[in-house]
Amino acid sequence: MPINKILSVERTRITVSGKLTKKFVQDVFAAVAGSYPVTSVSSSYSQKNNLTTISIRPYYVFTIGLPPEVEKLYGDGISRQRRVVFPGVIIDSKTIINHIVENCWVPVRKVAKHTSDDLRWVVVTPRIVRDDETGHATTEISFFIETYDPKSHDPRGCKPKNIKETLGRAVDVITREMCKIIAADNEDGNLEATHALNEFSATYAEELEKRLMDAEMAEVLS
Repeated sequence: MPINKILSVERTRITVSGKLTKKFVQDVFAAVAGSYPVTSVSSSYSQKNNLTTISIRPYYVFTIGLPPEVEKLYGDGISRQRRVVFPGVIIDSKTIINHIVENCWVPVRKVAKHTSDDLRWVVVTPRIVRDDETGHATTEISFFIETYDPKSHDPRGCKPKNIKETLGRAVDVITREMCKIIAADNEDGNLEATHALNEFSATYAEELEKRLMDAEMAEVLS
């Protein structure tokens, strides 16, 4: 069998020869990300070039479970909240609400209301969270969605079958905006997210190389 080799390592992308399974890529991530990750990875394979591209993002999307009272109310097990965590302070506390909510999300909701898009039911709440023990800060953005309840005297909200897809689109809108800010900082390197990407891509590449070598050795010995 062909042996996978790392061809290039960049801040936001690692290229590997051949095909890697998504499970393999995520197993490497789990080994180096820690218990509360602030970066994430995804992978894609090009059959034409026989290359796997591992994309590294400066954030992690958490799916928040239902509190007991909500689970009791709906009983469908569908999460109605996402939380996106970025390393460090991307936008200071004084301007983050204006930038993320007023300048970015409010215009999106206005269009969604006009077109009857389910994004109109999503509320976005950003905040800066500081750990008193470590002094580290993260930028956290929460997404909540109002759910359609046919039993209500005034039914409104997103139907449960559309919740996952709608929250995913909302997260995409905001993370794209935040990533523009981080990308603009690449030259100066003032943001912690920039340093986190540099450090994580190197750490991930080291673990990936180790596991690829182990796989190669196992292939030789088999």
